[in-house]
Amino acid sequence: MKNSKYKIVAFLIVIAVFSGCSKLQDEDAAPVSAEVNIHPDGFLKTSSMDFHGKTIQSNNWNMTECQKCHGRDYAGGTVGKTCNSCHQLGPEACNVCHGNSKNPAPPKDVDGNSSTAIVTVGAHQAHLQGAGKSAGIECAECHNIPSGLSAQGHIDDLNIIEVYFNKALANTNTKGRNKAMMRAERINNGLDIECSNTYCHGNFTNGNNYTPKWTKGGEEAKCGTCHSLAPKAPHIQSQACFACHTVTVTPQQNIADKSKHINGKLEVYGMVRTDW
Repeated sequence: MKNSKYKIVAFLIVIAVFSGCSKLQDEDAAPVSAEVNIHPDGFLKTSSMDFHGKTIQSNNWNMTECQKCHGRDYAGGTVGKTCNSCHQLGPEACNVCHGNSKNPAPPKDVDGNSSTAIVTVGAHQAHLQGAGKSAGIECAECHNIPSGLSAQGHIDDLNIIEVYFNKALANTNTKGRNKAMMRAERINNGLDIECSNTYCHGNFTNGNNYTPKWTKGGEEAKCGTCHSLAPKAPHIQSQACFACHTVTVTPQQNIADKSKHINGKLEVYGMVRTDW
């Protein structure tokens, strides 16, 4: 009887042990996983000092750390979180760091500035879009355009974004615009830039060869700055521009066709002159 009692107790202990193991195995088969977040709370907030754009900028714009988790194409990688849902052209697209949805020219600049009084913003959009006086000029007509974020000459040192002036284009008659060497100089301790010897601002026959300041706004390109009204003699001394430049100017002295103005061609009575 005593032995039977011990056998029953031993049997119950075995049952309990195996029941416990069974329960543990069930829990291990479907473990509770916690999402691991290695980024600080403000990583997606543009106003935060922890905003990811600022973090990347402070790391000399090095994106390799991002690619380790999100993949070389930033489409998700090992973490399955894509960067491309916000950055539809990819986080290395030009207008992610500077520019807007229309083009990559500031504003904004790489620090988020939008004021044209700041040298890194200045007259970028006025040049690119024409500001009512021309059909605009392309970025490549002034700058060497980097082939990508890590291209030589783009971000080489000291966190400075470098887009060099395109001297090759400035020395040639590309699209008839730059007929002489364009020179850009920093003035006022680097707080402003002025350009000289540019076709666009009067380096042409009877022009004023005006030297505009980059951050001074539309006054630097108003009528009468690049060429006098009327242009210098031997040009006819009349302000009735429309009388000869019929396809370019209206009787109210407005530009009738922006593609006919600042285009490297002299058009008189609707015909292109080649002797100027």
